Amino acid sequence: MINNRLLLHVVRLLDDVASPSVIDRALRKAGLSREVLTGEPGFLPLATEAVFAEAVARAIGERHIGVLVGEKFRYRALGWYSRYVLSASRLGGALARGRRGLPLLHPGCAVTLRDTGSHVVLGIDTRVRHVNGAQHLDDAMPFLLLDLARHYLGEAWSPDWVEATTKRVPDGAALEDRFGSKVRIGMELSGIALRKTDLAARNPEPPEASARVGLNDLPRLMGLAPPQTVAEEVRFLMQTQLIHGDMSADTIARKLGTGVRSLQRSLRAEGTSFRDVQQQFLKERATTLLAETDLTVQEIARLLGYDGSDSFRRAFMRWTGMPPSHYASCADRSSSSD
Repeated sequence: MINNRLLLHVVRLLDDVASPSVIDRALRKAGLSREVLTGEPGFLPLATEAVFAEAVARAIGERHIGVLVGEKFRYRALGWYSRYVLSASRLGGALARGRRGLPLLHPGCAVTLRDTGSHVVLGIDTRVRHVNGAQHLDDAMPFLLLDLARHYLGEAWSPDWVEATTKRVPDGAALEDRFGSKVRIGMELSGIALRKTDLAARNPEPPEASARVGLNDLPRLMGLAPPQTVAEEVRFLMQTQLIHGDMSADTIARKLGTGVRSLQRSLRAEGTSFRDVQQQFLKERATTLLAETDLTVQEIARLLGYDGSDSFRRAFMRWTGMPPSHYASCADRSSSSD
């Protein structure tokens, strides 16, 4: 999963690379829109970013779209998360903070540290390697990690080597030109090599005590909390897919990078089902729209994907024991008396 605000920043960086029409078509191909990204803070499947990046790359004929984004991306653009990480007194502490806080940016991803003896290789496991376009994400990650390391080690610092998942020698050569460091291709994860002595590097810009951010502060400051269960991931996606009018199990499973049967098994293990999650989501959306908007029953039925108002009324009666018009009038009386 990816924080939608982070993906919005990626989109804005690519607005400088391709025309708005190209970007908007690529967003649609990934089942996204600018409205989704600027709406309520939430999470989207990381696979959608890969699909989006691949669509842009194909449209403009640029193989290294991830490299272009990575070069433009600055670690401080991660907002409150980067403020939390960069308040660590030493680089080693910053890496530990990055690992702890990453679920607020990329639920399901992981910061990795591999000990090679004199070095540790810092990487991020996106866990979407099977998705077309995942290579673009892998290509961008070392630049983000490099920017973090340079906050502590200085702008002139370069890693002793960079690891890349690409298996193509020309791609490795292109990355070497960008990094000025040796690139090892065909690796399991993308990352940068840090000498163990680098981990003790002190923060050259330690924040004032009053400006420090704690891990427990992040969900509130970022306006969200990451999904903790598969059911919550499905609900986040339903919110997004509601805009596109497709909340089918096939679509939700595909965006989560799995199959319908696997998704159903995961939900059963949590004591629920796709239908149960969907019905609860529709009930909550319906009651909110009836209580807080002037939309008609017919408009709400259409918005929630029902073929007609009669089928919506039957579903609402099942959920609440009353027709939607009666629920709306009760909510209106209640708000008038407040």
